[in-house]
Amino acid sequence: MMCSLCIRHICRPARSAIGTAPWVDVPCTWMARDSLNRHQRTDTHSQAKLLKANRLAPRNLVGQLEEMGSLQKSARIAAFKNLYWLMKQEVPHTTNYLPLNDLGK
Repeated sequence: MMCSLCIRHICRPARSAIGTAPWVDVPCTWMARDSLNRHQRTDTHSQAKLLKANRLAPRNLVGQLEEMGSLQKSARIAAFKNLYWLMKQEVPHTTNYLPLNDLGK
């Protein structure tokens, strides 16, 4: 078993050579709850969790506004795709457009 979080963020113990770190380069072969808990308590795994949290959190207000803008843009694109589909099927958009968008939500 390998730790996908540690692999993704390339967090291996300082004392391990590249290619020999358990949980990152070499699968752990001792499947006991204690070995899993021990790995979760290591500094390298904690560092990988911090890197993941920093990557997911928006840096500032500008990042939050950009994320909100991209969500609104995606919603507009989906609405236009629904309208395009209705027109291609020659279905009156006045009766089916809003229920189709509700279905998409």
